[in-house]
Amino acid sequence: MTTTFILCGGIGSRLRDVLTRDCPKAMVEVAGKPFLEYIIMQLAAQGFKEVVFCTGIGHDRILNYFRNGSQWDVKISYSHETEPLGTAGALRVALCRYPQDGPFLVMNGDTFFDVELKRLVDSDYDITVALARVDGRFDVPDWDNEGGLVFNRSYYVNSGVLSIFGSVPDSLRDAWTMEVDGFFTDIGTKESYAELCANPQPMLDALASYKAVCR
Repeated sequence: MTTTFILCGGIGSRLRDVLTRDCPKAMVEVAGKPFLEYIIMQLAAQGFKEVVFCTGIGHDRILNYFRNGSQWDVKISYSHETEPLGTAGALRVALCRYPQDGPFLVMNGDTFFDVELKRLVDSDYDITVALARVDGRFDVPDWDNEGGLVFNRSYYVNSGVLSIFGSVPDSLRDAWTMEVDGFFTDIGTKESYAELCANPQPMLDALASYKAVCR
């Protein structure tokens, strides 16, 4: 069974007006639930039942809410860092505690991406990163199929959702990428968080679509 490691040790420095002192970024409320709960709902709906939370500040807040995950029909374990280790460091420590023989998933606790996770796990590459299509505020230069220069405001970014087979790399420079046009949100700023709170429906619709497919 594929394990998903969720990085949720972020302190949310750009959300200090929203967060209480002991509340990690992934636990901010959206439509009456902690944001992190929607990620767990996504995993459960797509059949990914083994989860490891990589926690830091606010560990107890996450543990007291999710416990062992049985309420969501998943099994949650914890890898708690007592000092910031960075993304790769936190993941390496977690893998020492929960070694993996096959491919595993990595997700950020402050992003939600409507993507079919099985496509990542079934990839033939050691590292596969799902790219999310976003609409920016500025035109971005690009090339069309005939080699002409064009400008558009839609482009792909690292969604923070990836599969890894083997050791954790120092960078994702050599990773295989997969472009996906599903709904993507990042609550890392006050603006993006406020936007999601004002209209969480695309995220809720994505979750409903998984349940419909899995019936």
